[in-house]
Amino acid sequence: VGRDTKAATSAVQDFVDAYNSAMDEFATQFRYRSESGEAGLLLGNSTAQSLQATIRDTVLGSVTGVNSKMNRLSAIGVSA
Repeated sequence: VGRDTKAATSAVQDFVDAYNSAMDEFATQFRYRSESGEAGLLLGNSTAQSLQATIRDTVLGSVTGVNSKMNRLSAIGVSA
């Protein structure tokens, strides 16, 4: 009998992919292209910037109340 880590690994990878996709979309929407004068729809939108920061802090922060070294995603190799 052995451990089957494939499902957990797949779930973590799916989560990381979704997080990266969301952060890429924020970057696109916050972008300003000086050569063309084009701005993303959310450029300067403080609510959207706050939402991005909250998502980032939640995902990369530690889980409170857990007395373990495994209380954040970086403990299993996930990094920003």
